[in-house]
Amino acid sequence: MILIRRLLGDVLRRKRQDEGRTLRQLAAAARISPGYLSEIERGQKEPSSELLAAICDALDARLSDVLREVSIELAAAELAAQLESERISAPVPPARVGSGDKTPVKSMPLAKPVARGAVRPGARPAARPVTRRTPAAVGAVNGGQNLAVGPAPAVTAAALAPSGTPGQVGGHGIGAPHLAMGSPNLLAYPVILPGAGSVPQLALR
Repeated sequence: MILIRRLLGDVLRRKRQDEGRTLRQLAAAARISPGYLSEIERGQKEPSSELLAAICDALDARLSDVLREVSIELAAAELAAQLESERISAPVPPARVGSGDKTPVKSMPLAKPVARGAVRPGARPAARPVTRRTPAAVGAVNGGQNLAVGPAPAVTAAALAPSGTPGQVGGHGIGAPHLAMGSPNLLAYPVILPGAGSVPQLALR
């Protein structure tokens, strides 16, 4: 609630201070007590029209000018109160959940589950166990053909039979090795080569 007496007291105090006069000096000029004039300036007392005219005469101000300033102060106070009331009573729009970007999201296929114990990418397979064959007995003979033996004399390479010489395979000019020589740890085993029929030949292992 806006009280006109408070606005009137503010205008009277401002005019007194603009003239540089004290409360006691203005009270003496208006022929009222300083305490009563203080209550009028603070808006606690509402002066009568005769008392208000006496105060305006002491301030060398016209009553119409004082009332005009009070009217301006009253209009500004009413406007401020109206704006504050509208701000408080304005409804607040409810927040909308999920009102943001509605861009569809592409679904990605899930990766297939990997079985337990499966080989990971880049992993090397486990090495297979190596089994050693037992070499043929020393001096073994099969149908008059030479077989691989154990340690042999130190010879630089195995002798291959030239084309058309004993040991020629099936008449195709492919020489077959007779003995594995050159290293005591080099072993040879009888195998059947293409075109040799059932006659075993030597093959290095």
